[in-house]
Amino acid sequence: MQYFRSYDRCLGSYFKSLGGLDLSTDTEPPAGGISSMVSVIVRSGDGAYITTSHGDVFLKPNTLHWIPKEDADQLIRDGVASKYSDGDIFGASA
Repeated sequence: MQYFRSYDRCLGSYFKSLGGLDLSTDTEPPAGGISSMVSVIVRSGDGAYITTSHGDVFLKPNTLHWIPKEDADQLIRDGVASKYSDGDIFGASA
């Protein structure tokens, strides 16, 4: 048990040295280009959100945005948005 506590402290110190970046949040390997973008639909909130690489996105409920996956993941974790797919509008295909 002591090993895991020490490991946790060490990992926390490392993340802090990176400016608070948490490398354990994304469970999928990074991919460049268009595959790193996802569509989200805003469920709540109102106002500007600053993305990591695409500037400001203005969030209003029921609006659709195509943003970097890392930003989408944060909005989804915060409960502001959910991942969007064509099935959300057209229904699931049989």
